[in-house]
Amino acid sequence: MKKSILLICYEYEGFHSKQTTALVKRPKYVAEYLASKGYQITVLFSYKRTIQEHRLLADGAKLKLEGIPYRFKPVLKNRWIQKIRTAYFAFTKGDFSSSWSEMAMDRLKNEKVKFDAVLCFFTPRGPLYLGYLVSKRYKVPLFFDFQDPMYEGFYSSLGRVPLNYFYKRIAKQKPVVSCVSKEWGRELEEFFGQVNHIPHAIENKIKAEDKTDPNKLVIFYYGSIDFNFQNIDALLVFLSWATIHVPNTDIEFKFAGSKETYHELESRLSVLIPVIYLGWLDKESLFEEVSSSDILCLLSWEVNERKGIPSKFYEYCRFDKPILILGKDAGGFEQEFGEPFVHNYIDLKWSSAFKEKKDLVNRLFRPNEKFLEEYSVERIGEQFERLVEP
Repeated sequence: MKKSILLICYEYEGFHSKQTTALVKRPKYVAEYLASKGYQITVLFSYKRTIQEHRLLADGAKLKLEGIPYRFKPVLKNRWIQKIRTAYFAFTKGDFSSSWSEMAMDRLKNEKVKFDAVLCFFTPRGPLYLGYLVSKRYKVPLFFDFQDPMYEGFYSSLGRVPLNYFYKRIAKQKPVVSCVSKEWGRELEEFFGQVNHIPHAIENKIKAEDKTDPNKLVIFYYGSIDFNFQNIDALLVFLSWATIHVPNTDIEFKFAGSKETYHELESRLSVLIPVIYLGWLDKESLFEEVSSSDILCLLSWEVNERKGIPSKFYEYCRFDKPILILGKDAGGFEQEFGEPFVHNYIDLKWSSAFKEKKDLVNRLFRPNEKFLEEYSVERIGEQFERLVEP
């Protein structure tokens, strides 16, 4: 019989988050892949209420899902006291999600279930802290998977000092570490030694019905935007060019996500074109909007603090649509796909030689079958299996 593995994540697709990014999907497809290979998988995650559910997968494999309720404590009005509280949690437990971790640990103690290994997904740091507690108490192998920079949320050198103590503490359990970004992995090596590079997976390709309008150029962005690290000006430059050089075409920009992000986008882009706000979309509505879009828009990370690939890129690759990658690459795309990829598809010099919409669309990145196979759930799942079963 293969190992019994506890997977710990804060967000599990279908329960906690409205987002459908690769970041949120990763724990789910790893859990389902390992379950399909005969591993006994229990997934622990946060939710608004207590959940205990046994899920039967299409191939007959089973998953045990457990949701632990918790809400983050509100931010204190006194910002200095809030800073002290943040530093205290960073020093002792990583961040505020550790309170959820302690509640989850109490659940595990009461259930008295034994596991052969623990696999934890970051962000936030609560899953890392819980995995550390489980590994220390039950003497089982520990695995960490990082999908964001290890200092996520702590951008000053002074603010990182207490967090370094946390990482040194959990590193004493000698976890095996993986990371989606080669660049981010180099930071982790200081604390954990060797770091395994496992990129995001691209789920099964979706061939949606083509509902595009030949008289329109419809650009679609869905999900979150970090305005500190992603360059909206690059989108403005592109839209300015497109309104002039893509003749006889009405340009539309659609956005699905939070109201706060929409208002920020609308305030910046409305000087050129209106932003059509769609709110958060369920899967069916999302596929419908994608099918009527000509281009899926992506903003790359442009600063050294985020030398990675936005997880949205892998989600976009599922759809048979061109991907418009705007902004300069901070290093993530080049590290993963090579310099020719960056030269051919990122920060393009928009040419006045384009005469119609198809000239633009054909210039953008569109993953081929070889690319999709290399980053398929099966290939990425195999890497995780080799990690937990060396």
